[in-house]
Amino acid sequence: MSDAVIWVEGGVRDRLATLADARGMSIAALLREFAESTLTEEERREAFARRQQDRAAGS
Repeated sequence: MSDAVIWVEGGVRDRLATLADARGMSIAALLREFAESTLTEEERREAFARRQQDRAAGS
């Protein structure tokens, strides 16, 4: 995996550092966790549709 530089305002960086520190992780790990656990609106709709189909199949 390659690294990337993301430029943010100082206040945003400080907030990310506070959040990461409170969780005992690095900012990179915090951002990775966020990216892996956050769904787009389209992904949420698809997941909802799958759950609806699963419920209908189980009825």
